Amino acid sequence: MDAVLQALGDLYKEINRPSDPIEFIAHNLDHGKVSPGINPCPDKDEKIGQLKKTVEELNTNIKAAEVEKAEAEAAAAAPAEGGEPEAAPEPAAAAVVA
Repeated sequence: MDAVLQALGDLYKEINRPSDPIEFIAHNLDHGKVSPGINPCPDKDEKIGQLKKTVEELNTNIKAAEVEKAEAEAAAAAPAEGGEPEAAPEPAAAAVVA
């Protein structure tokens, strides 16, 4: 925690503001040990691909569920073939108050 506060303090005190403050802080946290060629997540492209595939599958499932729901609602709204449409329920009789 002290190192983070020290890096932020160094950034505040810097007369010539760096164009990339995050890089400045990272450089100060590691005392110059940050190498731009090091990839902190070497399999990120593979993980991103897997996540995109998962998102596509979930979107497909959502669309299928929406279609199924619409079909079920349409079937419930349409009267049964060859039969009479369902009558609306009769309202309950109101009690007579004398």
